[in-house]
Amino acid sequence: MSTSHVWIWYTTVGIILTVATVAAIRGGLTSRHALTAIRLAQQEVIAARSAHPEMTTPQALQDAEAMLSKAYEALAARRYEEAMAAASKARQLSNASLEPQTP
Repeated sequence: MSTSHVWIWYTTVGIILTVATVAAIRGGLTSRHALTAIRLAQQEVIAARSAHPEMTTPQALQDAEAMLSKAYEALAARRYEEAMAAASKARQLSNASLEPQTP
């Protein structure tokens, strides 16, 4: 193989890898998407926690904190869809803990 063929080969491989990387980033969920969802959920859980300064925490808020932990575990395991789903559930639960409780 001549030198020009090697450069053509390297250039072709480089272009293919670049296109594949860009397509993967644009086409699928990434850690950045999951982390953004988790951070939003974390902010809402913190806001709900500050709305309940009493010693007894509503069950919905406890469940939200548990879901937030699951979201972080899924993120660490690179299960981004699962992390985003857990973060979404944590947001729902934290919002539910802010609703007035009926006796």
